[in-house]
Amino acid sequence: MFTLPTPPVLCLECSNALSLKKMAAISKNPRPPFLMAIYVLFFAAQLLVCSAAKKNVVILTEDNWASMLEGEWMVEFYAPWCPACRNLQSTWEEFADWGEDLEIQVGKVDVTEEAGLSGRFGVTSLPTIYHVLDGEFRKYTGARTKDDFISFVDDKKWESVEPVESWKAPNSFLMSCVSWLFKISMAVRFLPALFTLLLCFIGRPFIPASQRTTVYLCGAPIVYLLLSQLSQVFS
Repeated sequence: MFTLPTPPVLCLECSNALSLKKMAAISKNPRPPFLMAIYVLFFAAQLLVCSAAKKNVVILTEDNWASMLEGEWMVEFYAPWCPACRNLQSTWEEFADWGEDLEIQVGKVDVTEEAGLSGRFGVTSLPTIYHVLDGEFRKYTGARTKDDFISFVDDKKWESVEPVESWKAPNSFLMSCVSWLFKISMAVRFLPALFTLLLCFIGRPFIPASQRTTVYLCGAPIVYLLLSQLSQVFS
């Protein structure tokens, strides 16, 4: 008769992995097939739990940011290179786990990927956090701890914060124009290189035939990057 041992936890997000010695011992003493099946199911469940936890934070982009205009949201603007943002990430994910209890959505925006949203929300420092309720925006300036975030929402401390004026709210005409300017500025960052490339093509008769292939091959990625950026702006 086999006794069912406590299944090992291999999820790096939840616990420490098995030691190499234990793994070696398991390989030398293989378990019966039905026990291995139980282990596999247990590991799959652990991975599902971890992946579900990560999905509590909504990734906001140009395509879906308007969803925050309905309901209550807390949204963080961050950059991967920002030390303060990196320190906040685990706290923000823990706060997101309370989203269902607080009846709010918790989101985040990577400003390095979403320059337009950075301009639309007037982000000038990182991390920047907004509270949004049915299209009304308030900037959060309190302490960055999970308990403070929860208290800000649960105790309705946001009521004591003046909302952003409608004429400069992220969904206003003015900030929509600012958003376009930010996106265009990102697109035209390749223009100096493009001008250089055009000069090469214009000056084609003066470029030795042996060097033309090199010039064109080096210029092709620049053209591709510029066109891809412009397509994002006008999509």
